[in-house]
Amino acid sequence: MGVHDEGVVTEEPQAVRGSAAPTTAAPPPTVKVCSTGVSAPGGESCAQQPQVRVLTLNHKDHLDSTLFRLQKGWVVQLRPGPTLLGRRVSVFTNQPQTPEDGFTRNKYRHLQWRSDSHNKGDDTALEDKDKAQGSGFYLVDPTLTVGTNDEVLSQDCVQCQTVLSKCLGPLPDWEQRLQVAHESGYNMIHFTPIQELGDSNSNYSLKDQHNLNIEFQIPDHKFTFDDVDTLVRKMKQEWKVLSLTDIVLNHTANETPWLQEHPESTYNCNNCTYLRPAYLLDRALYHMTLEVMDGKWTDRGIPVEITEEKHIEAIKNALHNYFLPQVKLHDFYIVDLDKIVEEFRGRISSTVPCPLASTEEVSKNSLVILQDPQYGRKTCTVDMNIAVRLYNLPKPEAGDEAERVARCGSALRRHLEHLNEQRASEIQAHLIKAVDCCLGTIRYFTHYGKDTTLEDEEALMFGRQASFLMAHNGWVMGDDPLKNFARKESYVYLRRELVAWGDSVKLRYGDEPQDSPFLWDLMRRYCEYTARIFHGIRLDNCHSTPIHVAEYMLDAARKVRPDLYVIAELFTNSDLTDNIFINRLGINSLVREAMSAPDSHEEGRLVYLYGGEPVGAFLLPPVRPLVPSVAHAIFLDLTHDNRSPAEVRTAWDMLPSAALVSMACCASGSNRGYDELVPHHIHVVDETRLYSAWSESGGAQRGEVNNKSGIIECKNLLNKLHFELGANGFNQVFVDQVTEHVVTVTRHNPVTHQSVVLVAYTAFRPPAQIQAGSIRPLKVQGRLEEIIFEMQVKGKKPGEEDKKIPGVFVPDLEFINGLDGFSVEAREHLTPAQSSFVQVTSGDDADMTVCEYTSSFTPGSVIAFRLSLLPRAQSAVNKIRGTLSEFGYKSRISEVTTHNPELTEIMNDLSLGDLNRVLYRCDDEEKDEGRGWGAYAIPGHGPLLYCGLQGVVSVLSEIRVINDLGHPLCGNLRDGDWLAEYIVGRLKFEPSTQRLAAWLEEVFGSLSEVPRYLIPAYFDSIITSLYLTLINRAWALMGEFISGGSNFVKALGLCSVQFCGTVKSALLPALSPHLRDPKPPTVSDGSGGHIQLSATIAAGLPHFSVGYMRNWGRDTFIALPGNLLIPSRHDEARWILLAFAGTLRHGLIPNLLDGGKKARFNCRDSFWFWLQAIQRYVTVVPDGHLILKDKVSRLYPTDDSPPQEPGKHDQPLEEVIQEGLQHHFQGIKFRERNAGFQIDRQMNDDGFNNNVGVDLETGFVYGGSVHNCGTWMDKMGSSEQAGTKGKPATPRDGSAVEIVGLCKAALAFLGRMHTEGKYTFNSVERCDETGKVTKWSYEFWENKIVENFEKHFWVSETPEPEREPKPELIHRRGIYKDSHNASQFWADFQLRCNFPIALAVAPELTTPQNAWAALKTAEEVLLGPLGIKTLDPKDWGYNGNYDNANNTADSKLAHGFNYHQGPEWLWPVGWLLRAQLAVAPRVGGAEQLVRTIGHVKSLMANHLTHLLTSPWRSLPELTNAEGAFCRDSNPAQSWSTGCLLECQHDFPLHDNTQHYKSINSQESSFNLAYPALPRASPTSRIVITTKNFDPSFSYVKEVDVGNTVISYVPRNVVFSEDPDFFDTVHDVVHVKCFQSDIDFSIALLCKPQDVSENCLVVWAVDEKVRQNAMWSSPEYVKIRDVKSPISGQESWLRGTGGESRDQQPSPSSRGPVMVEPLYQTVMSGQKKYQGRVPSIVALLTHHANAKTHQSHQKSALQSDMSLPKVFPDSLLEKDHEIWQQNRFAPVSREIHKTLAAEEETHYEACVKQKVDAFNKGGGYGFSYHLSPSSVPSSPSRPSVLNLPPPPQMPLPPVPECHDEPDPGTGLTPAKPSVSWKEFQSSAAKCQPMAQRLSESVSFLNPYTRKAEYEAAVDAKSGSQIVVTPHAEKLRRESTSLFLAEEDLVKPRDIDPQKLSTVLVLSLFVVALLIFYLVYFL
Repeated sequence: MGVHDEGVVTEEPQAVRGSAAPTTAAPPPTVKVCSTGVSAPGGESCAQQPQVRVLTLNHKDHLDSTLFRLQKGWVVQLRPGPTLLGRRVSVFTNQPQTPEDGFTRNKYRHLQWRSDSHNKGDDTALEDKDKAQGSGFYLVDPTLTVGTNDEVLSQDCVQCQTVLSKCLGPLPDWEQRLQVAHESGYNMIHFTPIQELGDSNSNYSLKDQHNLNIEFQIPDHKFTFDDVDTLVRKMKQEWKVLSLTDIVLNHTANETPWLQEHPESTYNCNNCTYLRPAYLLDRALYHMTLEVMDGKWTDRGIPVEITEEKHIEAIKNALHNYFLPQVKLHDFYIVDLDKIVEEFRGRISSTVPCPLASTEEVSKNSLVILQDPQYGRKTCTVDMNIAVRLYNLPKPEAGDEAERVARCGSALRRHLEHLNEQRASEIQAHLIKAVDCCLGTIRYFTHYGKDTTLEDEEALMFGRQASFLMAHNGWVMGDDPLKNFARKESYVYLRRELVAWGDSVKLRYGDEPQDSPFLWDLMRRYCEYTARIFHGIRLDNCHSTPIHVAEYMLDAARKVRPDLYVIAELFTNSDLTDNIFINRLGINSLVREAMSAPDSHEEGRLVYLYGGEPVGAFLLPPVRPLVPSVAHAIFLDLTHDNRSPAEVRTAWDMLPSAALVSMACCASGSNRGYDELVPHHIHVVDETRLYSAWSESGGAQRGEVNNKSGIIECKNLLNKLHFELGANGFNQVFVDQVTEHVVTVTRHNPVTHQSVVLVAYTAFRPPAQIQAGSIRPLKVQGRLEEIIFEMQVKGKKPGEEDKKIPGVFVPDLEFINGLDGFSVEAREHLTPAQSSFVQVTSGDDADMTVCEYTSSFTPGSVIAFRLSLLPRAQSAVNKIRGTLSEFGYKSRISEVTTHNPELTEIMNDLSLGDLNRVLYRCDDEEKDEGRGWGAYAIPGHGPLLYCGLQGVVSVLSEIRVINDLGHPLCGNLRDGDWLAEYIVGRLKFEPSTQRLAAWLEEVFGSLSEVPRYLIPAYFDSIITSLYLTLINRAWALMGEFISGGSNFVKALGLCSVQFCGTVKSALLPALSPHLRDPKPPTVSDGSGGHIQLSATIAAGLPHFSVGYMRNWGRDTFIALPGNLLIPSRHDEARWILLAFAGTLRHGLIPNLLDGGKKARFNCRDSFWFWLQAIQRYVTVVPDGHLILKDKVSRLYPTDDSPPQEPGKHDQPLEEVIQEGLQHHFQGIKFRERNAGFQIDRQMNDDGFNNNVGVDLETGFVYGGSVHNCGTWMDKMGSSEQAGTKGKPATPRDGSAVEIVGLCKAALAFLGRMHTEGKYTFNSVERCDETGKVTKWSYEFWENKIVENFEKHFWVSETPEPEREPKPELIHRRGIYKDSHNASQFWADFQLRCNFPIALAVAPELTTPQNAWAALKTAEEVLLGPLGIKTLDPKDWGYNGNYDNANNTADSKLAHGFNYHQGPEWLWPVGWLLRAQLAVAPRVGGAEQLVRTIGHVKSLMANHLTHLLTSPWRSLPELTNAEGAFCRDSNPAQSWSTGCLLECQHDFPLHDNTQHYKSINSQESSFNLAYPALPRASPTSRIVITTKNFDPSFSYVKEVDVGNTVISYVPRNVVFSEDPDFFDTVHDVVHVKCFQSDIDFSIALLCKPQDVSENCLVVWAVDEKVRQNAMWSSPEYVKIRDVKSPISGQESWLRGTGGESRDQQPSPSSRGPVMVEPLYQTVMSGQKKYQGRVPSIVALLTHHANAKTHQSHQKSALQSDMSLPKVFPDSLLEKDHEIWQQNRFAPVSREIHKTLAAEEETHYEACVKQKVDAFNKGGGYGFSYHLSPSSVPSSPSRPSVLNLPPPPQMPLPPVPECHDEPDPGTGLTPAKPSVSWKEFQSSAAKCQPMAQRLSESVSFLNPYTRKAEYEAAVDAKSGSQIVVTPHAEKLRRESTSLFLAEEDLVKPRDIDPQKLSTVLVLSLFVVALLIFYLVYFL
């Protein structure tokens, strides 16, 4: 499978690649492995619920050498891993969609993602790549069947015997000879190739691949492959024996006939000219061989027979000194000096010498020898152009040109001589190696014709017959098997490194079939008919066969037989390389051999290695990770390539070793002759005899064998046992080395818990040489059911135990025979009393059975036992399994539920606080309860990290996947029940967890009855299932964002449970008893009182978990949104906010709470983070603004008051907030109480003095001094040796940048709350020493900060001398300073990680471009793998490695002085990412935001990885430089996780309002079946549809609205599905918006610039949206000293009929930022109009009513569709009234839930009478719902859509919004009963609407030519009402306005005479004012 970003599919086999945008939570394309070997995503499951394997994909993960084995019927889920966060991942697979499609290796299909996250933003973003970013394979095992009923044969049940086909004799004799395998219990026979062999008679040197071996024929009949096919079919059906044969692709016999016509199919001296020197060397060695054989070198020390080392040395000397100098092989690699120099001299004779400067540009190393492709002698060349540039130089010393040329030629000659010497040395080194290697194999090439002289043979290799000088095949020791050793770059043939097979030549395929068409076609047909006959293939010489050739051939074979069983033997010496062959070729089993083991210990290890799980392995759920597999083995006791064990070991060992092989949990096998005890190698080349046939008679004759021959009877029993174990699921293996020679193998069934134990007494040495000793008894926990068998080999004659082979072996000349000196005994199904090998006794423990070995158990003996559980243990197992069966696993690994009613009830009663106790609580938290309990300690491992279940689960998750049953935890579980008792015991203490404790106690009671070796497995299943159920309960309690989120979100959500709990030593101050419900839970204090038990947030685990160190004010409120608000723990968040509010003193929130009465008020930022948390609370929590009115019990009503009792002094929270702001504005100055050693051992005396205030010049909050550290960077020096004691490392006094930003955000928030009537105060004041009072409104203070922030904090990217009084302090530009006016002159200009906080909460403080530049700098310079550096690495004070134990004199490091001077903290990363999200749309709009979202997610990949793999399941406080582990850091820190979860929480908003800009039309998530629309001239169309789109019943079908579509839509919309702006086929814009998506306020939608103007905009809305979210024209606001990046000269800002003025956007407190209206005349057709753009509602209504629509565009659309009736005909008048009240309610409860109850009641009372009057009059109208924004807008973020302001548009002159009379009832609006003046007067009583109304600015309506509030009556239907657009402020600030017909000033009501009088009087007043002004000036 291969993963790849966006689009390019590489041709990798079995690759899976994909394209979608899911997160880690996203999920999974599912691939079902079907019963035919291919996959069907989403297909039906097999007979039972399929197993699910989850593969996590990661960026740059190429898993080509990782093996994943699957079975048919399994489902594979592919999930994006952490490194794919923020990336668009496309997944492709070449697994066919259906079985009928067939497998094509290079044909891929796209898998579709299915997200199981419910959060729209919780996915990955976009990133395009052009190459595969990951790849891999999965291997699906074939289904093998036997018998007439196609019984399935598992691969682990395969028992294969190899036969040399040539030894079977004529084909009619095969059946009787093959019957030996059948009677011996084998179910598969491996035939060596059955094709015609070459002259060597080697089984693997094939002469003709398409002819049957002639040795199989008989004189009177010619057999064909069809006859072999008939026999193979009979064996399968009658014997249930499958067949397998070799295919040989890499070579062919030298005598192959077709080589004469197609020599190009080989590597020869014609098509591979680089082999010519090697061929000549080969011939030289051959000639030497002939001379040595003729005795010509005897007198020089080389006899005919080489027997001594000195003979070898003589040969080497002869080669180096005589033969090799003759051939001069280096001549083929060098240049002809004279020829090259002469050519050079000719070139330069007529060429101007090169200047010296030009020669310096060319290195002399660039002049190299260029190899002659024909490999002639001295025919190599050089690049003459380079030679000329290097050596055609001026020679001042030369007398003339001829001398200069001669000198240049001499210089070149010297260089060429050097090159020749280098090349000759290289060749000589190769030849030295060749001489060392040549003694093994002499012939590397075939020769053509007779032997001649070396000179003639050299000429031959350049002649026409060179094609027949072919290279032999072989293999190269230690060579890369993935590379072709015969390639041009290889010197294998020249260096003589090949172990050559002289009877075969290597085949040359090339890279593709076109390179050698004949060869590819020949071998393809060969593979196809082989697969047609045989059920399996053994790929011979697999490691040397070109892998692409093998792929092609096996693909062809599998087309013939899809369930082809493929095996191979690899000699790569690397498991990873083996896996590459397995993956690419689909190898099902690798041939492994027991003969590779030198002793019984290694042989036992191989048995364990090649298959199965350990006994007692962990029980795994059906949905689990796909883990790498070990290659499946076919484990043979002997292969046909190797010598017999009788030669290597002893004949006595053949039986026990065969028994050990049969116990391996994999396929097994042997070689024919092993079971007959043949004591020699049956050679594949030299053997000419025949196998013996099967005899049914009692006595076997010559050439026959029967059941008593050799160990055939024993092998039959072993094969039966092997088959039984494989078929019945005995897939767990345990190997015990009892003694040096005794090995015990256990096969265990994890379902039935039956076991089979085989004990083998091996004999790698003769029995007499094996010292008899005591054998440890076999002890089994369970019941011994039977002794399956016992068997033994004995010598027939006494005294032969000291021989390797007993007796005298005489080989038969015609038949392959075995030993007859052995007697073999075998007995089966014995009772313990019948055994001669063991005596069975019961141990002291009644559950234990002990087997003592007798003296009869000698080398060569084997015994097997069958064991089962005792009834009591079986009953306990069944109970546990019943419990486990009640847990249900879903598609995600972590999704587990319980079906047990009792446990379900227990779960439902658990709160998140209870889950904190059950799952987590560190050692200190547990000890804090005072019960004497702490974390459980495991001997040899140490204490668990958590006392709750997470502590043990973290360990189990590490050992489960690797089945590490030797881990100390497993040992502890096997040794006793202590851990289970601990888990139950600690839960019994609390009433809320006692029921869970009782349930666990019952389950663990059954567990104690289980055999001890099974306890780790069942304990893990119980704990893991319960743990997963508990965390699912936790998620369910956290709201939809967490419960429906991704794995990342859920993991971060669990951190809320980690940190938030009740700790008795760190309780909150008691809340007011008068607080509205809900109140915190209480418990008795034992003295009649009560203690409030509100959860608190641990700053970090384990160091900041209890006592005064748990509750830090700053840490709490930074962590609170992510740990409490987002997980929907609103009550606990409220209690914490109010409790800290009660401790306010000096206007500050405590740094350390310590119960409140011991609080320290020594930090300047806690107050502001507290306010930020309140803001988040109000924003996130429904009716969250009510907290502002909550009662706060003041602990210190005044700065100097003693602590007060709860409820004695209550204040609303808003008053506490105001007090804090007032203190800051007035100035704070105090000395800490109890200052001195008792509260701070490190601080000096001046540090206890605190000073905080507000700078009236800038509005910045300032404070602190060089003696204290009042921000989060609060490290106080403590080293006397280094001189840092009492010195803050980072004072950060002055105005810290993050505090300034938080202050601005708080003022904006409170100002908005005040405007909405939810907060009482809106200003602060101060009185100086003179009594002068200064009063600032929040707005003024906020604006003051905005005006000065950029001026004082921005460090320009280019020098600005006027703003930089100390430029020498600037060492990095393009940043925001860390502080302003710090005492340490350098501190302001340091680059730290604090300014992103200010940008995240108040992005409008900055110029977007500057902010973006600074954020990118921070990312590039500061961001590490997990955290962010706290100081610029280039700063002199930087050191990134924190060590609190450092006790040196280094002032930068001592006692961790650099705590905030470089180490990488995690919590600021969340603010950096949120800042990027906030600034991105202000810089580059939606497209930049989309890119940023993807980038931000990718930056969180490491956090997800750490979160999921850390045993703490959390994120640390900090890391050392570059993410290195810091031992002094908290491994779990609440603000680290909380800030990241906040960032995740921001994604849905950003993604769903902006992401649509980059959605690809081909993957649009919303498709409407609309008719094709005709293309028109440049116009746009808008369609509003119902939820179920139907073009014929839409509210408005098509509307021509000019060049730009502008409409208001609900702001902060979370779209049901992502909008699509890029449907290039139909030019249609899709937006789908339903009632559930509506949030508050509005947003602007403009047609994108890059969409063609002929564009249809489709808004799909439901009924409630249509009623409650009206569509209107854009809102405009005035500007105020704000520079805008948007210019009025932008083309999209200019109307088509006129030119625009410069316009600049400005922040609006209640709506998006637009530009001022352009009051100018524009043309539209033949009519003029002036003023604002009319509302879209009016346009739609007018167009719907229009019979025709004339325009200057020829193809304008027409529509006779009218707006649907407001209500049906049958609606009664009373119903009308109810409908109108709901329709026009000033506060729509479905949309505007945040409006204060008081204002709602007041407002409704003021307007209700007008509603009634209006309804009674029967008038209709439209409401303009412009509710307040839920978040403040920023200057360059006009809305969450972040689109540019609309241009002034030429639009058709249509009237404003009209309503029609109901044609069904004939109702027409009655005459209004209330006049406009009366309405205005009445409304004046209803503040604030009247005030807003009076301040509004009216303008001339271009349609009616009347004033703003005038109405026009349609001449055709006088009953219709016209509601014109409201004035700017009214439209921006009002929630709703509707006007009854009576309220309108009709044209007929205006008296022209009165109007003239008013105008004259107005002019008189103006003139009088001008006169007075002139007079006084």
